[in-house]
Amino acid sequence: HRDLPSFPTRRSSDLVVYKELGVLAYKQLLILAYNRGTISQKVDNNSSFGPGTTKATNEFLGLLGKNQNGIAGANTIKAIGEWLKNEYK
Repeated sequence: HRDLPSFPTRRSSDLVVYKELGVLAYKQLLILAYNRGTISQKVDNNSSFGPGTTKATNEFLGLLGKNQNGIAGANTIKAIGEWLKNEYK
């Protein structure tokens, strides 16, 4: 019997923090889009993904020609980042 290496594990509280940070970072992209006049919907002023953030996401999805399902997956976030990057050129 040999000792198995130990691997770091994520506690559920760590996952909540990572998720909240991800939502906040995504919301910053939406706030930037709002401030630039790209979208007209404001996001919720908190660390959660509420109705205002969902509406802002749908507005941006519409600009991208995507299904307005309120979901900000990796492809949506990347597309919004690219859109904004091109806006600043």
